[in-house]
Amino acid sequence: MIEELLLPFLVAIATGAIGFALGRYRDFELHNRETRSSVYIEYMSAQAALTRPWSQPIVEKFLIDEQLNAEQLAHMAELFERFSNAHSKVVIYGSREVVEKLSAFYEIRDGTSTAEGKVAYASLIAAMRKDSSSDRIPELAVLIDNIMLDGPVQRRKELGQRLLAKAKELT
Repeated sequence: MIEELLLPFLVAIATGAIGFALGRYRDFELHNRETRSSVYIEYMSAQAALTRPWSQPIVEKFLIDEQLNAEQLAHMAELFERFSNAHSKVVIYGSREVVEKLSAFYEIRDGTSTAEGKVAYASLIAAMRKDSSSDRIPELAVLIDNIMLDGPVQRRKELGQRLLAKAKELT
């Protein structure tokens, strides 16, 4: 008789404990995913700041050891700080795959200016998207190139050429 009463009680306690443990695990995973997503966004924001039109000439001067004025040095210091913070967070919170992809991207000497660099960058972003549970996009490398790499540069060049041609027609 006691066994008949004890079994439902034990099942209820076990079910509650399992439900609690699974809920805590789900909450932990959700927190990790949100943290990783914000870290990846911070890294992408630093990367975007590096490629802004007003940043590129300063970065190019810095890379060839050309003299920078105080404002340009301050801009480079800000970029360096943003990247240092973003890198630290990616190393701490990023998945192993993302850290490996970031390292592989930085092994390429000319970054995104080469086909190999663009593939490595697209691979890094794909790993970040996968890790943050974003949907996978089949032609991600092409889209990234169009959005962040040569796509906008090519469009600006074409627009500049058209505007120059129109200016020549008017003169």
